[in-house]
Amino acid sequence: MTIWDSGSQQAPTTVVFSSKKCVAKIVSKVRFLKTPKQDNRKFGNGKPFSVVIFCHNRSELLEQSILSVLNANDFNNWNFIVVQQIFNSEVDKVLNKYDKEIDLLLRFPDIGHGVLGNINYGRLIGTSCAFELFASDLVLGIEEDTQISNDALTFIQHQYNLRFEDSNFRGINLCSYIPYSFENRDSYSLLRFGISGQAGALTSKTWKKFSLSELLKDIGNDEWASRMEPLLKTGYMVHPNNSRLFDQGWAGYSSPFSKETDESFSRQHLSWVNQYVTDSAKYIHQDRLGVWRKDAIIYKRRHNLYFKLRRFESLIYLYRLWKIVKLPLLKNHVEK
Repeated sequence: MTIWDSGSQQAPTTVVFSSKKCVAKIVSKVRFLKTPKQDNRKFGNGKPFSVVIFCHNRSELLEQSILSVLNANDFNNWNFIVVQQIFNSEVDKVLNKYDKEIDLLLRFPDIGHGVLGNINYGRLIGTSCAFELFASDLVLGIEEDTQISNDALTFIQHQYNLRFEDSNFRGINLCSYIPYSFENRDSYSLLRFGISGQAGALTSKTWKKFSLSELLKDIGNDEWASRMEPLLKTGYMVHPNNSRLFDQGWAGYSSPFSKETDESFSRQHLSWVNQYVTDSAKYIHQDRLGVWRKDAIIYKRRHNLYFKLRRFESLIYLYRLWKIVKLPLLKNHVEK
């Protein structure tokens, strides 16, 4: 396991950065304790995909998350990265236990921008390194209190191989609210939505559309996923109609007052496929209503222009004028 520690004074060596200076701003704060023998795609032994677990202080749930990844079908095709905020010795014990399975461990202290700042910082470090150092085609991010199903990695690989040439394909989320059933467990929907923080994947083409300097601004004020959402909604995310993730995030680092009985958790748990595994050839596209939140609408290509224009602040004034003169709102037609 290669370990990078932001507390070490040792200078980084044999690091391959992209030309983006903003990547260097993040990764330059991370120092090698062990030097990797390879770089770029060779750094990950040629594996095209990476999974990153982001951990803070929930050691027991972290181990469950790690085991769900290690036991997932097709794990051998994936690099395994863990990002750790340093302050919990029990988490250290768990990570030491799986030293041989983890390809890269990134560690950082409290950055001084509150809980949200630490979450955002961890996400940016892990995602950047997976794309920039491992040259991954796709990166799956998982929270420490989330498990993935046995077929989750297979499902993601299947969708990527099917869609990677589609310019409107943004990534894959593993969440769903639709109750588990024989009819839904092998099907998926294409939704216009952002990325799921619990377990969601982005393609390298999608990642390159973002400016890291913008994502780094006010790191303690805005959630990383909310900044990505407008761009992601210009295309589509793939969602399984039955959940490939099991979220145990109640009373956690980012939501200390949430409960297991909260509707968001109970609905997702009723959708969970658990250890169900099927032949990837059986995955079928069947758009369903109610897969996720109300703003996760079924993808229709003809609405792309609306969502592309919506990203520009200068058009807000035009939109306000449009409403004043009471012209028909495109939004009402898009969300039908």
